Amino acid sequence: MVKKTPYITVHQVPLWSKYDHVELICVELSDNTDSLPFRVIVVYRPPGYNTDDNTLLFSALNDLADNCARLCVLGDFNMPNFNWD
Repeated sequence: MVKKTPYITVHQVPLWSKYDHVELICVELSDNTDSLPFRVIVVYRPPGYNTDDNTLLFSALNDLADNCARLCVLGDFNMPNFNWD
């Protein structure tokens, strides 16, 4: 996902076991300065998710975003009926 770049470290953020079947990965990118790390979350939401699955996915995203100042969420959310306007 991230090409090795000098002075940048990549650490995978561990997920709690209750999120084992949620399809996402989270990493933090940091450098050798005192700046905050940049957290990147990549998500796949299968089109057949039900209400309970959606609740668990958004709970995972909420937990990963908690106390994180710099965050980017990317992925395929499979929401064809969502009104993007």
